[in-house]
Amino acid sequence: MFPDNDRYQCERELGSGAMGTVYLAKDTKLKRNVTIKVLHPHLLVKDTLRKRFLNEARAIASVNHPNIVSLYDVVDGEHPFLVMEYIQGHTLEHYLAKNASLPNLVLFELTQQLLEGLAAAHESHIIHRDIKPSNIIIDPRGYVKITDFGVAHILNQDTLTVSGQILGTPQYISPEVVKMGCLSDKSDLFSAGCLLYRAATGTSPFPGDNPHHVMQNICNTSPQEPSEQNPKIFAVLGETFISLLAKKPEERPAIKSIQDKLVRFITESELQVSRQNLLDYTSSPADYTRKENHILYSYYHKKAQKAERNGNTTQAHRYFYQAGLFNEDSGTKKWVQQKSFSFNKTAFLSFLAGVCCLGLFAFLFYDGLFQKENVTHANSQIQEPLVLSADTIITKTKIEVSDTESVVTQPPTTKPSPKGFLLIKTRPPFAQIFLGGKDLGKTPLSTPTRINAGIYKLVIQKKGCKTLQKTIRISKNDTLILAFELERIDLE
Repeated sequence: MFPDNDRYQCERELGSGAMGTVYLAKDTKLKRNVTIKVLHPHLLVKDTLRKRFLNEARAIASVNHPNIVSLYDVVDGEHPFLVMEYIQGHTLEHYLAKNASLPNLVLFELTQQLLEGLAAAHESHIIHRDIKPSNIIIDPRGYVKITDFGVAHILNQDTLTVSGQILGTPQYISPEVVKMGCLSDKSDLFSAGCLLYRAATGTSPFPGDNPHHVMQNICNTSPQEPSEQNPKIFAVLGETFISLLAKKPEERPAIKSIQDKLVRFITESELQVSRQNLLDYTSSPADYTRKENHILYSYYHKKAQKAERNGNTTQAHRYFYQAGLFNEDSGTKKWVQQKSFSFNKTAFLSFLAGVCCLGLFAFLFYDGLFQKENVTHANSQIQEPLVLSADTIITKTKIEVSDTESVVTQPPTTKPSPKGFLLIKTRPPFAQIFLGGKDLGKTPLSTPTRINAGIYKLVIQKKGCKTLQKTIRISKNDTLILAFELERIDLE
């Protein structure tokens, strides 16, 4: 219920949380919109919760930073409430619900501003302890705002945690809080790592069927590499997010070291990152994503050409492949990826030539031994297992051995089978892949998998989803990129 007062006029309710209800109101004295947060009436009788609510006021008031919501006034009394800056815009949760993951340069700016805000709070001895997408707002000027310090903890103050109660959201709670209730500024960094991992991949680093299962995974399992979920993500971002998810607080890097690492990468890459990236993305996510894809296609294509000129085929292959991920034109994308795989073909032929030389050396060596020892192996042969195909040519010859004629099959001569490449992604991920009866592992296959050209039966299986079966064709020197939405089924 909005409290009676002469200064603030209620416009409408904005939302409600565990501690209180939030309203949009008009400050009649200063003629501006404000946000009013009112403690739930049924919590007023609990002195501990009332203290926690007012703790939010102390937390916000002690920090003045553009990435943290501003506190204007604290009104204590029968119905205590806080008067805060009204922030237009949407929460990060709003954008992730619509677009699953964020583009690289937007992720860079989000990471930098989020860490700036956390650093300012930690310098004032404030731990937020509920960092999550719904508590991050992006305003119309491109600023990231950390809001809802309702469960914030002030260091050197007595804890206000109720016995047996964990404050925070399960998907974003650090292992030390789950296990022992130990709280530090590194706990916020773990939560930020969970948030950024989800923003980069569209999935939680520690998924689970219920809060208990999620917290078990947080304590006992390691997250997948972000690039396995989203092959477009910059390696430096993936490494940063994984480092923030270290189980031990002391193994999580300091904010300053992360910022220095990201700034160094952007400076060396000469890519442009600023609030404008966030501003353009929030204005039109689809248009901005197309624009950034074009920028990063050019970025990787130039790096690939430079590596090619310098004779570094390994780097050239990687950069050409990355360039192909960012180009939406199917013809150009196919050319770029074929260009990258041509390096693999050269490497494969070099490897094959080396194997042939070793085989010839071994043959001459053993033949010399046999002649020296006068041992005749007329009715036996030594050769590696070989799968025969239409390209295999078998010849027979006659030799004389002790006045007896025998037929010996010589090692077959084979032509190298033409190869293609396969990429597979599913939603949900981690589905088992069988191609022609052979187990290829689990999705996503984000690294090109070399397959003999031909027609295959593809089977994809995942618990809780219907089995998917397709007949696919792998073409010579081509890349087949597949993405499937698996149909879920109800498990009784």
